[in-house]
Amino acid sequence: MHQPQPTGSGPAGALSPHNGFLNLQRQLGNQAVQRLLNQPSRLPAPLQRQLFVQRQEPPAQTPAPQGHTVVGAGAETPVKSVGGYGETLLKMLEADKTRQLSIQQAVQQAAQIDQGIAAPTSAEAGNPNLDTSTGRRLGLIITNSQYEEPETDLPKTATDGERMAAILNGREFAVNRQTDLPAAQMSQVIAEFVAQGAPHDDLVVFYSGHGLVGGMQGTDNQTVAPSVVGGWSKTALEKGFQLTLIIEACHAGSTADFV
Repeated sequence: MHQPQPTGSGPAGALSPHNGFLNLQRQLGNQAVQRLLNQPSRLPAPLQRQLFVQRQEPPAQTPAPQGHTVVGAGAETPVKSVGGYGETLLKMLEADKTRQLSIQQAVQQAAQIDQGIAAPTSAEAGNPNLDTSTGRRLGLIITNSQYEEPETDLPKTATDGERMAAILNGREFAVNRQTDLPAAQMSQVIAEFVAQGAPHDDLVVFYSGHGLVGGMQGTDNQTVAPSVVGGWSKTALEKGFQLTLIIEACHAGSTADFV
């Protein structure tokens, strides 16, 4: 009967753990190796140790990346009252010259300030300690000021957008500025913006304009369902980047429920 020849880099007759199983498979065939594996005491000592380690320690699983989402929504009055959520947030960030507050902290703190008839809300999901220092900083600002009915125009939203753009530029964000978008286009622009997020990126979306119960409203008076916000949030959480949504619109508070 043919006898297997010693292989390996060690002493004659020794099998190295690194290539021992492969050598046995080549010399004895798969079935014979399987019989040996079922009776590990018949294996050379180095292979017994390797088999024990492999069976006791399952392969390490790489954890799925977990991102971070923060939503701040201001339920403003239809006339965009002075001193509402958006104004409070903008003033807070403009006053923070040394940038002690992150955008996310400011969004949440501004929502905790009593606005009287305005009822701002905020929500958070994911990993608040996500490191975004190595990722990109991207901002999307959408302001809708002109509507089908001239008496419903909101000229202040354009000013709000310029102020937020200055804040983000000061924090080294690359800003994409959009104005007067129909609802369908607004939803598409935001979806495409969120889709480009990569692990450790920091994305900020700012919307200022009219709103309705049920979602954001575009210049064509069609709504963007707040449930869509949940999809954007899920994308950030699964891909491992930070997404901040700031919605300054009438009755927008329900959007925070979908984070």
